[in-house]
Amino acid sequence: MNTRPYQASFRPAGAEPVPPDQWQPTLYHIADWHMRNDRRKLDWLKEFAGEHARNPEMRAWVIHEVLRDVPSMDHKGQAAAILRWVQDNVKYINERDEQLQSPLYTLKVRFGDCLPEDTLLLTSEHKLVPIAHVEAGMKIWGRDRWSEVQAVVEKGPLEVTTLQLNNGMSFQATAGHKVYVDSCKRHGPHCRSTNKWCKDREFVRLKVSELEVGDILLQPESIEYGEEEFDAKRAKVEGYYLADGWLRFGGKAWESKAYGICIAGKDGHPKEWQKAIIEELCHDLGVPTLMHDRWIEIKSPTWAKELMECGHGAANKQVRSLGWNREAAQALLSGLLADAGKNTNGGVTYSTTSKKLALQFRILQRMQGAACSERCLLEHGGLGQNPIYRVIPRVERTDGKQSKRCAIKAIVRDGTTVPCYDIQTDDHYVYLPEADVVVSNCDDLSILIYTMAASIGLPVKFVLGGFDRKTKRATTWTDDGGHVPRSMEANHIFCAMGWPVGRPTTWRVAEGSMKLPLGKAAPVYGDASDESTGWKIPWNDIILGVAQGVITGLILQFALSRREEHTRRKR
Repeated sequence: MNTRPYQASFRPAGAEPVPPDQWQPTLYHIADWHMRNDRRKLDWLKEFAGEHARNPEMRAWVIHEVLRDVPSMDHKGQAAAILRWVQDNVKYINERDEQLQSPLYTLKVRFGDCLPEDTLLLTSEHKLVPIAHVEAGMKIWGRDRWSEVQAVVEKGPLEVTTLQLNNGMSFQATAGHKVYVDSCKRHGPHCRSTNKWCKDREFVRLKVSELEVGDILLQPESIEYGEEEFDAKRAKVEGYYLADGWLRFGGKAWESKAYGICIAGKDGHPKEWQKAIIEELCHDLGVPTLMHDRWIEIKSPTWAKELMECGHGAANKQVRSLGWNREAAQALLSGLLADAGKNTNGGVTYSTTSKKLALQFRILQRMQGAACSERCLLEHGGLGQNPIYRVIPRVERTDGKQSKRCAIKAIVRDGTTVPCYDIQTDDHYVYLPEADVVVSNCDDLSILIYTMAASIGLPVKFVLGGFDRKTKRATTWTDDGGHVPRSMEANHIFCAMGWPVGRPTTWRVAEGSMKLPLGKAAPVYGDASDESTGWKIPWNDIILGVAQGVITGLILQFALSRREEHTRRKR
C-alpha cells in the first residue's frame, strides 16, 4: 500500500489537539481497485484505516473532542459517542473507490457528490419533485423499492458533466457523483467483449469522471403502482382526452366555465372507432354524450372542471395523477396509446408536444416493466412551433437475444455550472425518471468510524452488506468470516464495534450513513440489524473452514507418520 507514514507531532502534555480543518488531508489513487475481489478490498481498507488510526493527532482529537464526557471504561458509551458524532457532523462523503480519501480529509470536507437543483425525483405519492424541494423523511423511488431520504444538503453552484444516453435522454451530475455501471468480473467495468468468459457480470459504482462512452448503466426493472382508488373506465376516457381531446368552454374568455369534453374521431377515418368506445364507456359511467361527425362530446361540467388540472392546449397537457391503482393506471395508458402508431420494429411510437406528458408516459410504461427511448424533434415540418416528443417502448426480443440496454452515448464536459444538492437515502439508490436510470447517492462513513474507534483501542470490524443471488435475500459478511460467498452481490460497507477491550464479547453494528442508533443497521441489509451480533453468522464459511482444517490435519498426520516410518527403516 503506497501510503506515507505519519510524522508524529510532539506537543506539550495537556495541549489542545489541532482541529481537523488544520490537518493536511490526503487523497490516494488505487489503480486496480475494480479488479480486486471483496475480500481484498476489505483487507486493504483495514490496513488503510489501521494506519491512520495510529496518527497521534487523531487519537488526541477523538479523546478531547468526541469522548470528553464519556468515562474511560465505558466502552459501549464510547462506541455510541463516536457513531453519534459521525452521524451528526459528517452528512455525506465520497465513496472510497479508485480515488480514496483519508479520514482526515473526511473530517475536513464533510460532504460529497451532487445533482443539479432541477433534477426530478419520483416520490412515494407518485409526484415528480425537483431535488431542491425534497426533504428528509420523504420517500423516493430507488432501484426496486421506495427509499427514505435521510438528508438533503444545498451545495451551491458546482461544475457538472452531461451524460447523453442511447435512449435519447440525458442527465447531469458532478464529476464525483456515482453511477452504477455493468462490469465484467474478468476485465472490469469498461469491458466490451461478448466472449463467453465475460458473462459473469455485476453492477459496480463509478464516478462520473471515470465513465467512458459505451458503459451500460443500471435501470430499474419496474416501478410500483400507486394505491389511489380510481375507476378504470374513467381513467381510460381521460387517456383518450389527453391523446386527442380538448375542453369546450362557455363564454368568450378562457376563464369561463368548462362545460364539455370533446375527443376527436372523424367519421370514415381510422379514429372513428374510438368514438364508439368512449360512448360505451360513458354509458356505463352514466355520463351523457353527443355525437358529431368529427368528435364526440361528453356532457359533464363536473368532469370537465376536473380535467382542467390536466392543462389546456396540447403542449401543456399532463396526467392528473400517476398514483392510481394498477387497473386504473393500465387503463389510462391504454387510452394514451390511442395517439400512438406502429413502427418498423414491431412496436408503437407515442407522440406528444407536451414534455411532461412524454415523461409521465415513460413512467407508466416503466410501471409495466418496459423501458423506453425518446426523440425530440425540433424541426418537424408539422403544424405549430412546439417540439414533438416521440416515445418508443422497447419491445422484448423473441429470438432469445438480450434487448437493447441503456448505455452512454456521449460525455459532455463543457464547464457548465449550476446550483447543486446532495441527497442521502437509506438504501443508496436514487432513480432519475428523466433519464430512466438508477444512480448512487449514499456513501458510508466506515473508514472514519473504524479509524476513530481503533485510535482509542476500541475493537472494530468491517461488515459487508449486500444481496445473495441464490437465496434472493439480503445478507451480510464480516472481515473475519473467511471467503466472501460468490453468490453475494455486495453494495455497502459498515462497521461493528465491540467491548470490552481485549476480549470483546459483545458486538454492535455502527451505521454511519443514516441516523440509526448503535446496534441497528439499515433494513435493506436484513440480518445485519440483529442487536446481539450485528451481523449474520457465516455458518457456510465456518463449516467450510472446519472441514478444510480437518483435511489439512489428516494430510499432515499422514505425512508425519510416513516420515517416521522412513526414519525407522533407515535405522
